[in-house]
Amino acid sequence: MSGFVDDLNIFEVAHRCIRARPLAACWLESRYSAGARKGFGMVGVKQVERVPYRATEGWAAYEDVRLPVTLLLDNVRSMYNVGSFFRTADGAGVERLLLSGITARPPKKAISKTALGAEERVRWEPVEDVAGRLDELRRNTYELAAIETSDRAVDIFDWQPRFPVCVLFGHEVDGLSGELLEACDTHVRLPMLGLKHSLNVSSAGAIVMYELLRKYRAICRPGYGSGWRPER
Repeated sequence: MSGFVDDLNIFEVAHRCIRARPLAACWLESRYSAGARKGFGMVGVKQVERVPYRATEGWAAYEDVRLPVTLLLDNVRSMYNVGSFFRTADGAGVERLLLSGITARPPKKAISKTALGAEERVRWEPVEDVAGRLDELRRNTYELAAIETSDRAVDIFDWQPRFPVCVLFGHEVDGLSGELLEACDTHVRLPMLGLKHSLNVSSAGAIVMYELLRKYRAICRPGYGSGWRPER
């Protein structure tokens, strides 16, 4: 293929792909007009800028949805991993991060390198007494879930979380301490079908956050995905 889309089909293709709302439609028209002024039609992927998710119709399924999930990062060694947690937490709408042990706290250049400003948007709190904080969360009806490869861990896709949830992540090599594992209501693991038994902690965190968002959306928008559409 040449990478070009003819004038007749460009908007039909774009609207089908992103189910564009008015903001996205205006964005497409402005990009098309700019391209026409330069003497060419709407070019392929390399020339098309990204559309903000909030400008698409899909955003309606998440409007007014705030994911009731707290993350506790205990002894996460890498500041790059901490920054990645902040960035994904911002994207998934997580309510806050609790940072304990040797886990670095903002502001730190290494955190900002991967967080890209998300550390200034996502609420976070330092935690000195982890056991006491977990007791407080339990009293506030949080389910405490450890991401760990223990023999009692359930597959994340089989897990039916009881929101609100506090998810615990531990050290990149040593994982969570026995004390914290014992304090949790549930152990959850990711299916690993290859030779390796675990993922990088921030990669695992991203999967967990978005799976929780998917499950929570099913509660808030029970018909979505089976013909549900926002009201006009």
